[in-house]
Amino acid sequence: MVSAHSADFVWRAGGAIALYSERGWEVAVVCLSFGERGESAKLWREPGMTMEKVKSNRKDEAMRAAEILGPR
Repeated sequence: MVSAHSADFVWRAGGAIALYSERGWEVAVVCLSFGERGESAKLWREPGMTMEKVKSNRKDEAMRAAEILGPR
């Protein structure tokens, strides 16, 4: 699954990823960006936020989502 932003694979294909992972398929997710600009407006409102902090936060979110959905 190729995703433009890190949140897209969850919202757009999360159900399919979970289903096929549960059925034993090997699922891989490739994110082209962390969505550090357009999808991270809430993070940017926090005091002292930097690009590296936003990217790190979004990466952590994506990794947690991937663990829940099951892609390897």
